[in-house]
Amino acid sequence: MKKGFTLIELLAVIVILAIIALIAVPIVIHIINDSKKSSEEQNLKLYIDSVKKAIARKQLEDSSFNPRKCKIQQNGDLECFNETNSLGIVEVDMKGTLATYGIIYIDNNKFSYLNIILGEKKYYLPGNLIDDLDGDGKLDKLHVMAYKDEYDNYDQQSIGINNQWFEDDIDGLSVEPVFVHNTDGKNYLYIENGFVNDYGQLSIYNLNHARAEKQDMVYCGWHYVEEDGEWGELVFNNPESFILDTLTEVLSTATGYKNYYVNQNGMPAARQDWYDFGYYHELTLKKPLDVVIVDEATGKQRGSETLKEGTKVKYFR
Repeated sequence: MKKGFTLIELLAVIVILAIIALIAVPIVIHIINDSKKSSEEQNLKLYIDSVKKAIARKQLEDSSFNPRKCKIQQNGDLECFNETNSLGIVEVDMKGTLATYGIIYIDNNKFSYLNIILGEKKYYLPGNLIDDLDGDGKLDKLHVMAYKDEYDNYDQQSIGINNQWFEDDIDGLSVEPVFVHNTDGKNYLYIENGFVNDYGQLSIYNLNHARAEKQDMVYCGWHYVEEDGEWGELVFNNPESFILDTLTEVLSTATGYKNYYVNQNGMPAARQDWYDFGYYHELTLKKPLDVVIVDEATGKQRGSETLKEGTKVKYFR
């Protein structure tokens, strides 16, 4: 007579299979993600190699051709420049996925790149040997990638150290990274994810181990300045003194800024208690406003006053 499985035996088998699935599925997903990133990095490497060959061919044809920067065109070709002028278009011959956007810098035949888009919805940032991040005496490769969703917003950014990846879910319109080497020898990565209405979010990552770690996030972003009628970001080049913008949401949606330094924990620490404003808005009071009068030279209070409705005022701090 044949004997079937008991209910307890069937439940035991189901539990064992569930445990195996819980263990195996994350491993398989991790392997797939790593393979995907490896393939994407390989595509990027093939494109950069093709760029180097294209530049070398052009230099063989024209010995005076010495570009310092090349802008990637939508068809993958390059428009190259010296310090001041365009040197024309250089064709890039490559089988496979071509880049459609980005900048390539050339200095003494050393190539570096910024903001390369290669394929659909993939956004690449510098991936060079930059520093000994983990203290083993060898240069490490830092690579940042960000991915867009169907609404063209960035929803994930990945930070890789020697292909050891940390993934972080985000929500932003831009990805602006800065590598921070602190005065105490520690390394951090600041990434601003910009939003509409001057709203910024700055994520801080610790790079002092084999894998990047999310340290914290603050609601501010890189400082913008106006020069000759053009707006641009102020270059971050000193961890002891830099400026960050914050949407104050006081007196309309004005953006204020403070001076910061990178503290011993890798976080931006303010050097002042107040916000500065680099531009002025004239406001008309809709109701009376109690104010404190301060001596501009000494910063000491000189009295108080109530401004009447309809008074026009400008704020600066």
